[in-house]
Amino acid sequence: MSIIATPARIIRNTLQHVRRNIWHAITAIMVMTLTLFIASLLALILYTSDQILLHLENKLEVTAFFTENTQEDYILSLQQEIEQTGKAEEVRYISQKEALEIYREQNADTPELLEFVTADILPASLSVSAKQLNDLDDLAQRLSDDERVERIIYQQDVVDSFRTWSLRIRTIGLILSGFLITVTILILLVVVSLNIADFGKEIEIMRLVGASSWYIRWPFILDGMLFGLIASVFSTIGMYILMPYFEEIVRQLVSGISLFPNQLLVTAYVFIGSLILGTILGVVGSAIAIYRHLKV
Repeated sequence: MSIIATPARIIRNTLQHVRRNIWHAITAIMVMTLTLFIASLLALILYTSDQILLHLENKLEVTAFFTENTQEDYILSLQQEIEQTGKAEEVRYISQKEALEIYREQNADTPELLEFVTADILPASLSVSAKQLNDLDDLAQRLSDDERVERIIYQQDVVDSFRTWSLRIRTIGLILSGFLITVTILILLVVVSLNIADFGKEIEIMRLVGASSWYIRWPFILDGMLFGLIASVFSTIGMYILMPYFEEIVRQLVSGISLFPNQLLVTAYVFIGSLILGTILGVVGSAIAIYRHLKV
């Protein structure tokens, strides 16, 4: 048997396995597709949560509102003091007039809310963002200790809540992925074992004509790899269809964030990751079946 003919015959034997047990192959591919899709979706959720956290942390700031009769000079002096700490990325003073303009922009569609609102009843404020997220607590504490500060708005609770939610999603996703990976390996174990049993006579003939152990084993390993390849394609197509809807949902929740500036590139990464995982699952499931049922 020539070296060139051997790979062709191995591939032909692999395709014979699939044709002879087509429904078993379809079952294995469907289970692998679901597993790879869930794993890809989990990776997408983890990537999204990291991007949202980064976005929120970059936007995170503390806003201090001052009592009604606080002089502008006092606020500007405090602004300078905060800036001199070296911890503030930006300290922005919002006067009462600027606060009124912001209020009017935010409520432009509801003129009844603008009728009796004047600059005198809106407080002046300082909005402070930190160079490092860990410094924001110190800046918030410094502002809250000032006797002229009437109220503090600090969005750290929002970030902490989202981080807790993200951790729960990761945990649930990892458990679900682990369960599906286990089921996939077991399904592949059954399918490849059935292929080995169905090809018992062919295997005996190949032994008699002196075929090597790996020549006999390779078609069954390729079974699992082929299932992984097909499942990767289906899983990636599903993710490609889902991504625009997923991004739109995230944009509605968090404005100003772009998850997939290049969807085709992200899709390529998803396919590569799915292909690697699918190949590993296919090889592992096939290898276990070969070890248990194919003594060559």
